[in-house]
Amino acid sequence: MSPSSKTGMCKICGEKARSKTSECTACKKAIAPNKSGFCANCIAINPEHQAKRAAGYRRRLAHDPELVKQLGDRLRAFTSTPEHAERSRALITANRIWEKSIISAGSERAVRTGKGVSATRLAWCPPHLRPAYRGLMRKGGIRAEEARRLILDQNAVDLARWRVKHGIIVTGKELPPLASVSQHIAPARRVLERAAQVFSVTVEEIKSADRAQKFLRPRAAVAHVLHGHGWTSPRIARFLGKEDHTTALNWLKRAEQLLTNEEFDCAVEELEEAWSFQLPEAMAA
Repeated sequence: MSPSSKTGMCKICGEKARSKTSECTACKKAIAPNKSGFCANCIAINPEHQAKRAAGYRRRLAHDPELVKQLGDRLRAFTSTPEHAERSRALITANRIWEKSIISAGSERAVRTGKGVSATRLAWCPPHLRPAYRGLMRKGGIRAEEARRLILDQNAVDLARWRVKHGIIVTGKELPPLASVSQHIAPARRVLERAAQVFSVTVEEIKSADRAQKFLRPRAAVAHVLHGHGWTSPRIARFLGKEDHTTALNWLKRAEQLLTNEEFDCAVEELEEAWSFQLPEAMAA
């Protein structure tokens, strides 16, 4: 009898070999002899086997568009059924999937992706006014279209004032009307955002853990203004993203030293103006 091309044995010898039993390498269960040495259950959870199967699927999907289409059609048909929707809701509720999503959202990759998406969607908005735009919609309850108009008006006002201050346009030229965005922002937040503008940094950088020298002055200026309006050092520390109130005390001490500097003193005056900003009666009406 001619031997088989796969096993190298004749039919009778092959049947004798298959009748013998062996043990699974993992669970020691009696199994028929095979190349892997694992039973069906253990081979399914074996990492090497899973990686091998995944590589095989990827090769098939890369070279078989028809298979990709078939799998897509099957998935859409399956997920569109009411039974699947009900099972999904039950699974999410039972496993509290939203909590796991919140935890994973803090990963470095998720944060980087979120910043990229945010920068793309808010490309129209000046970087220093993006926190104000978000605050208008989230806390002020203003629709996106109206919030965008307010932000663009505010940017026009800031730009006109900057030009007047540096003599780029003729002094005395009528400025654009004050944007009403500031009335929707808490005084402390206005101070923080003005500090970001004056010192050419971002709000996120001021509140970050970065101890670079360029962030010391804006923090000291903000702390000085807030302390002058009755804020305690622990409250100032929490507002700027710190836990230890001694950090705020150091900022206040540094601010007292820097007040002799004319540029720093002018910056503090601008922050005071941001705190006491009042919308003109004509616009408030």
